[in-house]
Amino acid sequence: MDARDFDRDLHAWLDGELAPDAAARMQAAADASPEFAERVELARQFDRRMRRALVSDPAAAETVRAMLARARSQPEGRLLRLPRGAMKIAAALLLAVTAGMWWTCIPPFECAYLEALESASHDAAAVPGGPELATKFDLPDVLGDALPAKPPAATTLDFYVWHLTGVRLDYVRPDGSAFHVTACDSQNIRPSFRRAVEREGQTWWIADVAGGRIVAFEHPRSDIVFAVTGAKGDDSVFAAAKTLRASIH
Repeated sequence: MDARDFDRDLHAWLDGELAPDAAARMQAAADASPEFAERVELARQFDRRMRRALVSDPAAAETVRAMLARARSQPEGRLLRLPRGAMKIAAALLLAVTAGMWWTCIPPFECAYLEALESASHDAAAVPGGPELATKFDLPDVLGDALPAKPPAATTLDFYVWHLTGVRLDYVRPDGSAFHVTACDSQNIRPSFRRAVEREGQTWWIADVAGGRIVAFEHPRSDIVFAVTGAKGDDSVFAAAKTLRASIH
């Protein structure tokens, strides 16, 4: 199948609007082509993020409902007279604007990289490993007054088309509170510039994601990105990230 034909029918297929034979052709094309399969996954990710954004923002959901109501309305029993293809053009423009907001993390969309880091901080599928994992990612044995709850665990970050490998290590303070440290190999990939802030002469990425506060920064001499995750709104998360950054050598 030609790539243009695949892209043309992709969203209709995912929405269940294609005839069975056309849907079968799309499925066969996706099964046969890694490139097409990747496009399918990206489209599904976009749909999931759109749904999450609408659920988390009632005002956005109400705006969409109002737009649909106006598009479907028939005032005084008359059909809306729109130029041929105008609705498709409007829908394409809306999709382009929304995709741009999603990609650049304009609210209510969040940075996919930071979302992946937050998910990795409590990933049940992470595999426990040996001390070499912590050594590889330059994680300290003591972090301020917090001690690591060993063993470290190998984890992955999957977002967009990237699949990064990393490590997660939990640290526990004397009072019993804890925070999570995640580090990953991240060549030429960084979180969204919209979440970058300058504090104390250094650049950080800070956001509240999925109920947690995350503070991330990059290794000064490698491609490793570190993230400290704790409770949402907890200022001690930044203090822990600052201590971790100072400990890296």
